[in-house]
Amino acid sequence: MRAAKAKPPLDGINKYGARKSDCDNCPLRDQCRPGNAARKVLRSILEGSRDLARDLSLTDAYVTSRSERKKVEMLLAATAQNLRKLAKLIPPPELAMAP
Repeated sequence: MRAAKAKPPLDGINKYGARKSDCDNCPLRDQCRPGNAARKVLRSILEGSRDLARDLSLTDAYVTSRSERKKVEMLLAATAQNLRKLAKLIPPPELAMAP
């Protein structure tokens, strides 16, 4: 088991371990280690960013922003579909034949 270091692990997962004596005396043991689970915690190096994104997604500003983005994205999708239809209506230029 390696401790968290300043250099990120190659597999992208920090592995934290606890001593048996620490786990045996902990009042949260049953919540943390249900059954016979190992005394280790795996945490992605990206989990901090995920936690931040989860917290931001609960704000009123995010809900408003998401609603506005959805409206714009729907408009852009409709515009792309219309341009595609328009491109199909325009006949292709005739190929110039060399003499």
